[in-house]
Amino acid sequence: KYPLAMVNKALQVLSDRLLIGYNIGCKLSIMIASSPLNSQFSTSQSCICVNAFHGYSHNYRCQDTNHPNVIQGAGLEDFGTMKCMSQKSGACAKALA
Repeated sequence: KYPLAMVNKALQVLSDRLLIGYNIGCKLSIMIASSPLNSQFSTSQSCICVNAFHGYSHNYRCQDTNHPNVIQGAGLEDFGTMKCMSQKSGACAKALA
């Protein structure tokens, strides 16, 4: 539920055409597609990507859709900081609960 809440907040605050990097972006895409956020996410022309390492260690279908190298506008970022941020946000959520 935390990833969906973060996507929802990003859509509200940051506007359209977001590139959201997430450690398991392939699974997050599926979660968004089956959630009430699907319509808003699709309309915003946003997309999800995985970090470069995840893409190479995963199946071709995931790489072909979610790898930063195939997403126009991703630049040279490998999204390697996502794991650290994910771990820190989890610790923060526990502290606030």
